[in-house]
Amino acid sequence: MEVFEPRASSADRKYLLRLRSGRLCIGERPFKLANLLAWQRYEWNRSVWAAAKNKGGSPAPAGGAASARVDNFTPIVAHAFSRLAPDEWVRGEALGAILRLFYHPARPPDAREVCEQGWRLGGLTRLTIGEHHHYRLADLRSADSERKPENYLQVSNDTTLVVDMRLVPYRSLELIAGISRLRIDGSRLEAVPDFIGLGRAPASVWSDPLTQWVQAHTGSFREMMARIEVQRGKQIIHDNLLLAKVKDLSLKVQIQKAFPDPAQLVVLPNDYLAFPRGSLADIQQLVTRSGYVIRTTKAS
Repeated sequence: MEVFEPRASSADRKYLLRLRSGRLCIGERPFKLANLLAWQRYEWNRSVWAAAKNKGGSPAPAGGAASARVDNFTPIVAHAFSRLAPDEWVRGEALGAILRLFYHPARPPDAREVCEQGWRLGGLTRLTIGEHHHYRLADLRSADSERKPENYLQVSNDTTLVVDMRLVPYRSLELIAGISRLRIDGSRLEAVPDFIGLGRAPASVWSDPLTQWVQAHTGSFREMMARIEVQRGKQIIHDNLLLAKVKDLSLKVQIQKAFPDPAQLVVLPNDYLAFPRGSLADIQQLVTRSGYVIRTTKAS
């Protein structure tokens, strides 16, 4: 939902969610489950230590092995929970013994706070029996994986997918973001087929049930996938591919940082950059804003 209402985040800017030239990004990186998990662990760790500070607690003292470990408790907690059997749950207090052992002689994070913040951020699932809470790891990849595409996708005019951001599973959002160009229309997230994203997608994405559903229900995706299928195995000179020669190193770095997705920008030898025609306006704006002059030429 942060994409619809951009705002400052409690995490630092490297985890802000934004649309950039039709791509869903977490900070400078494309939206992927691994990057979402990195944000989740970062915010989990940050929020627990912030709560401890507000309550007058203090992290491990400076110096020694303990101070190095205090920076991030999430690998310890994730490993501990990963040892549970499929039908096994643990009360938050039981985690305290592991944390005390690991942080000795420093003060560990509060086990109940660790579990509650982990549950709040979706890193843990919780089962309440009577007055006691029990926890285990949540799996972002399998969460809501049984939800049918028609429950979170609509098709508009046979050309555009409308994604319900409240209901779409994370794994499905990652797949859609990888093969589509995204845009915001009011409170709707819309997806149209992306030739480069689809062309680079591995066979596992093409054969995925969600991709098959999109192909069957959306004419624009079906037509583009048919075009790509005909060309598979052939060397293609892309009609919509543009080249830019950028000799200034600082400008080149600015462009690469603004377009980190290889589907948007590819660095070539001899100071050349390649990018789809759809990114031209954004790149021109960046170059002009930086005070450089653009010269254009057409191939003969």
